[in-house]
Amino acid sequence: MLIYDWLHRSPTAREQADAELAPVIQEIFTKSRATYGNDALGNRY
Repeated sequence: MLIYDWLHRSPTAREQADAELAPVIQEIFTKSRATYGNDALGNRY
């Protein structure tokens, strides 16, 4: 059924890039003492 085809597809380029970036963002978030937002994260990446 076409409705569920997306469950079995390969990750898109965007999803792969997001997956690679997620640990970097998590590390910055942790090092910033769990603050977030442009001011807290913007100058560290």
